[in-house]
Amino acid sequence: MGLLFAGWRVWIGVHNPSPQLRFLLLSVNGQPHKLVPGEETLLKPEDLLKLLKLSTNVPFNIGIRLYSKGVDINALWYEELSVRQLLGPDLIFQNPLVIVEVKHFNRHVATVKWKVQTGAEDWLEKTGRIIDPNKRIALLERALKLFPENAALCKRLAKEYISQKRWYKAIKLLEELAKETPEEETLYILLDLYKKVGDKGRSIATLKRLLNMDPHDLGLRWQLAESLEKADRISEAVQHYEVILSKTPEKERLDLYQHLGYLYTKVKDYKKALSYYLKALKLAPKDPGIYETLAVLYDRMGKRQKADHFFEKAIDLKGEDHKGRLKLALRLIERKRYKEAKAHLHKILAKQASMKALLLMVDVAEKLGDKKELKATYRKILKLNPKKWVILFNLAALEYEDGNLKKARLLLEQYLKARPKDKDAHLLLFDVYKGLGQKAKAYREAITCLSFDPGNLHLNTYVFQYLKETKNYTRMAAVLKEAIKVNPKEVILREYLLFAYIQMGKEKETMDVMKDILKMKPNNPRLWLSLGKLQEKKGLYKEAMASYKRVLDLWPENDEAGEGYLRVRLKVVQGGE
Repeated sequence: MGLLFAGWRVWIGVHNPSPQLRFLLLSVNGQPHKLVPGEETLLKPEDLLKLLKLSTNVPFNIGIRLYSKGVDINALWYEELSVRQLLGPDLIFQNPLVIVEVKHFNRHVATVKWKVQTGAEDWLEKTGRIIDPNKRIALLERALKLFPENAALCKRLAKEYISQKRWYKAIKLLEELAKETPEEETLYILLDLYKKVGDKGRSIATLKRLLNMDPHDLGLRWQLAESLEKADRISEAVQHYEVILSKTPEKERLDLYQHLGYLYTKVKDYKKALSYYLKALKLAPKDPGIYETLAVLYDRMGKRQKADHFFEKAIDLKGEDHKGRLKLALRLIERKRYKEAKAHLHKILAKQASMKALLLMVDVAEKLGDKKELKATYRKILKLNPKKWVILFNLAALEYEDGNLKKARLLLEQYLKARPKDKDAHLLLFDVYKGLGQKAKAYREAITCLSFDPGNLHLNTYVFQYLKETKNYTRMAAVLKEAIKVNPKEVILREYLLFAYIQMGKEKETMDVMKDILKMKPNNPRLWLSLGKLQEKKGLYKEAMASYKRVLDLWPENDEAGEGYLRVRLKVVQGGE
């Protein structure tokens, strides 16, 4: 009878016309979950699953089986597996819907659904297993679309962007993250990124946000003050430096005092700058740099006497600071305090032969009228640079003025080898040769000078005298003719030429020059008389008669002119010219 009943049950199990699923019992992380037909349950990738029981109306579940496309669902009868193990590492990130179908042989009975939902942590975990940085970024970008408000994903993606130097993408992400209640870490990362892209404005804004979070952080305040300063927002920077100053012990304030002084100087608030530098001076009374800065400030404020006092103090503290002493000497020269400037220049020159100091000493010696100092300075300059031609000429001129003609001659001859066309040097050498009695050399220099200035009366007079002594009348005439071309109204040049023609016996040229002179000086009876005689000699009786007549008009009692007049008149009456 029992066998008969069992057989009947088997037959019913095989031939059941309407098999039904009562429930599927599933263990999820060790806890039983009863799933009824059509029910959907939510699972995570790390959930551990095991099939416990399948309840149907089919005796002994004969012919009943589970089926899920692409998934070895029946493995869960034998071992506990995680959703990730069951589906594989790639499928779960597609957030699949696993449909578990209950079948009676090949006949559909019912389904239950397992919805797999990955979390942000799953995406992060997968990212850690990817080697290619570009693939990591692509995965994180997908994840962030699914979890747009997840801070961990946002930070990780920003970190990847930063590693790839994609600064602006990282900034955009972190700015969204930092909108409402930013974390300090996020703001620091943003600050670093703003510095990398050179965004001064947003760097400053971020520093301010960080400082609002911790107003007592002096390091942050330093950064903010420096950033404001670099952005040329000096007034704001000063406010923060002054806060830092108030928190700094007195003995440690030196650098801050000087920096605040510098910033106030930059915005031209010299009084405020002065107050800070004076405070700095109390902490460092032997710092020449502070004295020098104070000198500059007093100078800008128009307090020149105080400026010079502090500048001198700076120089004294520096000791061997020739550059600073030179600068001070220049300041004193500008103030026309030449004797003080001279003393400082002597101190420089006692230590080293500075060309700048020597040139300033020239200026000082000239202003003081100290020729001895001037000559000594010129010699020192020439020792350093023999080709300082202007200095060489000036020294020659000084030696000439002091009557040291031989020294002047040597210097000028040396100078003219380098500057052969310098008219002033030739003129000075001409005077030197004259003074030394070297007539031939003076004559040659005069001729050279006349090539520059042929009408110069002084030079032509010397040439005339020299050629007169050497009886070189031909050369005399040639020089004088050139002079007259340039200076036609100078009568004495024509008189010199007249002398040359007379000495050469050139009567026609003599008469021409006489006429030219008489046009310029018509009231010269002696010249008219000489002209008349020469005209009479040449048989020019009418012209001679006119010349004698001019003599008589000017000098009636001149018997020689009267006799000449009568003589040539008779010849004219007799038919002479």
